Amino acid sequence: GHSGQVLCVDACPKSRVVISGSADKSLRTWDMDTGRRQDALYGHNGWVHCVRLQQHKAVTGSGDKTIKIWDILPATDKIGYGVGVGGPCQATFVGHDAGVTCVD
Repeated sequence: GHSGQVLCVDACPKSRVVISGSADKSLRTWDMDTGRRQDALYGHNGWVHCVRLQQHKAVTGSGDKTIKIWDILPATDKIGYGVGVGGPCQATFVGHDAGVTCVD
C-alpha cells in the first residue's frame, strides 16, 4: 500500500478497479474483486489530492500544481510490462498557481 496518508479514492465498477492517491506522491490501483494491489504509479512531485477514474483512465490533481492523465490498465494486461510497472502518465497540464485539489 501507500507509505503516506491516503488523500483520495475513486472506483470504476465497470472496469472493477479502485484507485487511491496519497501524501507519498503516488497512486495505487486495486482489483475491486480480490482487493489486491495491481500497480503503483509515480510522477507527481507533490501530494496527490484528488483522483477521478473512468474505465482505464485516471485524472489526478496534486500539490505540485499539475493535473495528470494516466493509463491505469493493469500492467499484467500490457505486452512488455511487468507487474508493478504501472501505466504511463499520458499528459501533464501545468499552469496553476497553487496545488490542484479537485478534479471531476
